[in-house]
Amino acid sequence: MTDETSINPRFADAFVIFSVTLLSLAFGAWFLLRLGLTLWAGMVAALAVYTALLSVHLVVRRSLIAIDDDGDAEGASVHWTRAADRRESTPLPEPRPKDSFSFRPSREPTMAPATPEAAPPPAAGPATSARTAAEPREAEEPVRSEAMSFELIQGLIKKLADELNGKPATEPAAKPEPANATEAMIGRSVAGLQTTARAMQEPAAAPAPEAEPAAPATTRTWWSSLNRERAEESGLRPNAPPTLNPHVARIAEAIAAERMEVLLEPIHALAEGRPRHFEVSVRLMTADGATLEQSEFARAAKGSGLMPQIDAARMIRAARVARRLGERGRQGSVLTAVTGEALTDESFLDVAAVQPGNEGQMGLVLSFAQSEVRAFTPGHAEVLGTMAAGGFGFALDEVTDLDMDFGSLKAMGFQFVKLDAPVFLDGLPATGGRVPAADICRYLSDFGLTLIVGRIEDDWLLARILGFGVLFGKGTLFGGPRLVKEEIASGAPAA
Repeated sequence: MTDETSINPRFADAFVIFSVTLLSLAFGAWFLLRLGLTLWAGMVAALAVYTALLSVHLVVRRSLIAIDDDGDAEGASVHWTRAADRRESTPLPEPRPKDSFSFRPSREPTMAPATPEAAPPPAAGPATSARTAAEPREAEEPVRSEAMSFELIQGLIKKLADELNGKPATEPAAKPEPANATEAMIGRSVAGLQTTARAMQEPAAAPAPEAEPAAPATTRTWWSSLNRERAEESGLRPNAPPTLNPHVARIAEAIAAERMEVLLEPIHALAEGRPRHFEVSVRLMTADGATLEQSEFARAAKGSGLMPQIDAARMIRAARVARRLGERGRQGSVLTAVTGEALTDESFLDVAAVQPGNEGQMGLVLSFAQSEVRAFTPGHAEVLGTMAAGGFGFALDEVTDLDMDFGSLKAMGFQFVKLDAPVFLDGLPATGGRVPAADICRYLSDFGLTLIVGRIEDDWLLARILGFGVLFGKGTLFGGPRLVKEEIASGAPAA
């Protein structure tokens, strides 16, 4: 039965019901207008007409369905009779054993019922060979087609292995087939797997015996072939260099050439009106003469592997500035920004190990963003503890809330917390609520931390911040960052 024959009766029934409804309403209107019946009597008469017409439709429809069923039954009986005749004339293959080695899908579907448990294949022998030879040709065709399909797959596997190893495809010598077809297929499976395994284990280009030992060559060949396969899957050439962001390449070139300008910004003691601490930042000079500020190249180089090298360069120059300020009798700290990525880089840690964290009376303080400090692990804490023992101090920068364990930060060596003036005046969220600006200094001093407020741009803003008890601040009101002389940044001895 097609889709049309299954859908049309439904539309026909709907049409008949709709027509019967309209006809019943017409009869009801006629009863009211012509015969003068009341409304209730007209409705009852119309409903009776509707019921009678619908009953006639159901009787007629059932009679038609009975006729169709008789015709379908006759056609189905003829169809299944012919199918049964074909099954009787065509011999069916014997049930195959249900094991993972011998099962193969047949070329055409069969209606033969599956046995719950199939007997294992008989052992190979003269009797089995004689029985196999005596079977009809039609019963052997599925086995032969399976063997041919398997031989084709085996040949493709061997050809692929030869191409990967740079060897010409050669046809193996013919071997005598076992008498049993199942054992023959298992033997060919094992032989194919062994050939593929040997091909994968052999190096693509065998080196000379006197040049290199065999084991390292196998390892390198496996690694190179794996890289080649990954490159082919990604659509790249095996020896093609990785693509590099041009902007990151400019940054890397400026770092390698050490084209850096060092900037020094004073951090004033607000009550005294003079600088007590300093902050060092750098900017890069690219080969085309452009200048990259610290915030710009830090965003571009984040995650590229260049930040530990940049952090090491900033730390070295900050230490040189601290040394020169200490020689001039200054007391305080020199702050510089460092990323959390540097704490897991061996080259940065090697530089920090030989770099003194306290040059006379000026200490070296490394500033970390709050977002990175939240992700610190016990390994980071151990590195910070080792650096703190060597004289380094730490500061928490880019603070947006006070929902942190400041006691643990103090134990790791943190000394300062840096806030921008707009953030400070709006107050900061904390665990128990929101800490207003009037209580932030006291809140941090309870943990032994000193607050530094940045971006102080005018006297009115300075007066407001002083009223909340802030001790240190920086910004354009105090001059902002200034360029450090080249001889100081390069570490040349004082004249």
